[in-house]
Amino acid sequence: MLKILKTNKWIFLAVSVPFLIIILSYLLMGHSFGNTAKFIHVHEDTIKREILADIDSQGQYIKSVTLLPGSAMGSFDNGGDVGGNYHIYFRAYVNNNRKQSMKVEIYFPDAGIPPFTFIKPNPYKSPETMERWYLSVQEVSNDPSWDWKREQDKLTETMNKLSDVAVRKAKDASWQIQKEIMIRFLNKWLNEHEENFKLAIQTDLYRNDPELEQKLGKIQSISVSEYQMYIPSTGSDIRFDVRFEKYPEEVATINVRLHSQGEQSVFKDPLVAATISFENERFAIKTEYDSKLFPIFNQSRFGNSNGEISYKLPKDYENQFLIP
Repeated sequence: MLKILKTNKWIFLAVSVPFLIIILSYLLMGHSFGNTAKFIHVHEDTIKREILADIDSQGQYIKSVTLLPGSAMGSFDNGGDVGGNYHIYFRAYVNNNRKQSMKVEIYFPDAGIPPFTFIKPNPYKSPETMERWYLSVQEVSNDPSWDWKREQDKLTETMNKLSDVAVRKAKDASWQIQKEIMIRFLNKWLNEHEENFKLAIQTDLYRNDPELEQKLGKIQSISVSEYQMYIPSTGSDIRFDVRFEKYPEEVATINVRLHSQGEQSVFKDPLVAATISFENERFAIKTEYDSKLFPIFNQSRFGNSNGEISYKLPKDYENQFLIP
């Protein structure tokens, strides 16, 4: 029987100790709640000035500030394994209108506790640690009568829009500069390799549909399309304009991927060789509906109603044309 009582005693102590620690911590801090309200009251004028400086330094919208010391609560922002500092949170309202309320924080950088402090000390026992503090307004109510809040929301919205526009313009300008530089290099490369480019395209096109050569003539020129809407790169399709001898005023387009041969890029070295490949491994050349080329492309044995000549490339081409 005695052994059972001793066992129960240890169980009771094991269960009670954590609760005793919590209660003791509460009791040690309990009297500080009065000190917290007292701190707000003693520093009332300074706190009001700090609030105005934080949210309306010009005094345009806030004519008076009323503090609510009874709402004050002090606590350490301690997470257990990290240290923390003492904070006071309280509520206030402005212009004698309780709907225009706010939550305010006061932070004491010198009133701190180390990690694993389970029983919080009373910061008011060391007045020197409470001498230095910083104030910030954490939350404000959304009451529609609050002119300051409404103007702040408008200002925030305007600033966000201006910021978005500035970022977008900067990106657009950067994108445009990169595009112009790369197209300039691409044009230099094309000037060096245009004859080989033309030969590769027309040879394959007319081999598959010989009648087209009689109707179109040889390819007169190939140029980088003025409607290039993206930065050319080895991972993107590049649009070229193709003109034929018998219809020099009309444009057909081809979209190809350009692959530099070797380490140097065609966008840096105009003399480098390259290969071109087509999407889905299909040779394709297209013209617009209002072009004189449209009915010719349409009637080709590989043409379709969209004004496009398209056919599967044979395997021996490895789906690429070399442009030496």
